[in-house]
Amino acid sequence: MISKALLARFESRSGHDDDVRRLLADAGPLVAQEPGTLAWFGLRFGRGDYGIFDAFADEAGRDAHLNGAVARTLVGERDTLLAGAPAIDKLDVLAHKLPAEPLVDVAKGLLLTFKAKAGHAREVAAFLRDARAADGVLLAYLRHTSASLTIQENADPDVLRDLGDFFRRLVPEDAQRYRHVTEGPDDMPGHIRAALTATQVSVPVQAGRLALGTWQAVYVFEHRAGRFQRHLALHLLGE
Repeated sequence: MISKALLARFESRSGHDDDVRRLLADAGPLVAQEPGTLAWFGLRFGRGDYGIFDAFADEAGRDAHLNGAVARTLVGERDTLLAGAPAIDKLDVLAHKLPAEPLVDVAKGLLLTFKAKAGHAREVAAFLRDARAADGVLLAYLRHTSASLTIQENADPDVLRDLGDFFRRLVPEDAQRYRHVTEGPDDMPGHIRAALTATQVSVPVQAGRLALGTWQAVYVFEHRAGRFQRHLALHLLGE
């Protein structure tokens, strides 16, 4: 259900009208990285006058879009292509009509981008909702060699802290122990910790929801000390 929207309007800098038009026309792959963006339109009101209209299920989806790839691209090109900062209006959607998709057997994939250690339950829920599968299996695959996925207790955060402490003791950061040190003292320990854990998990889906236990949640287990952008690929098999 769509309840939130954004309308951004901006003007192209003199001589860059075609550049802004192409920027919007080619933005599809960037929008595809935003599972919370349910509808997206690049608009041209007239020569030099452009806009973007987006729709979302909730405030979280709208906030994610404001910090997403399309917004970052506009900010990065503002001084080059735009005459000024975009004017952005946050809107409440009272009614809508979008094309309906038939309910069919699905095998859909989606690439999500998020900060390590940040929660991603809403993104996964949005993926399942958009896939429109009632029952099946969700495969989550982390595309990295110094982080992993784990299903663990979601009630007491000390469980995750204890796991992190254990692996730091098991595989310490000590440059004297390793040959591979070119990416920092935490990199090779991160590879070893990832090798001891898993980069993928599969979870049953029932009635469109993850069939996790009461105290279970899926976590990205970051094995390095810094803040890294991690990519999670989801693949749903079901009906």
